[in-house]
Amino acid sequence: MPDNHINTEVKWRCSLSHGLRLGFLPSLATTTSELQNTNIMGGGARYPYPKHVWSPAGGWWSRPANWRSNTAIAFMGILAIAYGVWNVSAEREVRYIKPDRPIPSMMWAKQFKEQEASNA
Repeated sequence: MPDNHINTEVKWRCSLSHGLRLGFLPSLATTTSELQNTNIMGGGARYPYPKHVWSPAGGWWSRPANWRSNTAIAFMGILAIAYGVWNVSAEREVRYIKPDRPIPSMMWAKQFKEQEASNA
């Protein structure tokens, strides 16, 4: 048996010992094909995990196939909320003392737009 195969078996069994202690795994019944499919690096093979545990980060081995569309939808939602907050803020902004020099919020604040329209 090659030395590499022995190292793989030792690493695989060590990574599974944590799952056994937590009660996730019923036994260490392994076959040669399972040992050959494990990675030498990366924590070993995937093991059965409790399905009743929920995690906001996705849980064990979370790598959904549609992560790009999920990210785009979340980004668009954040932009829509930011746009709404921006508009409400611009409508409700009131400055009781007129600024000495031009400030950026004068371009979009309702108060200064109304003053420009009445002065023109």
